[in-house]
Amino acid sequence: MDRQFYKRTKSYAQSKKEARTLDRFEQNMRSGQETRKKTRHKEFLNEILQHAKDFHEFHKKRQTQTKRKAIIFKNFLEHRAKKETKEKTMEDQKRKQLLRDNNFDDWIKLVNFEKNERLMEILNQTNNYIEELGQKVSIQKMEACKLQNGKKKK
Repeated sequence: MDRQFYKRTKSYAQSKKEARTLDRFEQNMRSGQETRKKTRHKEFLNEILQHAKDFHEFHKKRQTQTKRKAIIFKNFLEHRAKKETKEKTMEDQKRKQLLRDNNFDDWIKLVNFEKNERLMEILNQTNNYIEELGQKVSIQKMEACKLQNGKKKK
């Protein structure tokens, strides 16, 4: 490292007057450099502060936009859920009314249209049970007829 490079070189003036003017000139140069350095530093700090403000403002706007969109989407989903529940209750009421009116054909058509799996399963089980009962009743009638015919022949 060269120390001589960083040392201030003094120019030896020939007279005191020249020395004073040279010192003033050097001092004016140093003070000018310092003021320019300070102003540049202040501008730099101001730019950093402005950037921080802009950054904060940008992200605050983004956050509010995101919140607003989330609220809109939440309201949309709630509205859709309410609409679906309302439609389901209307269908249930219609189905119950058809049962009260003993309109089984329309009731079965409505159940088939709704594709309510549980109701379809119950209906199929009921139909199977009724068919089995019908078969058993017909078998019992045939046996009863055979018994009566057997008694009449004797």
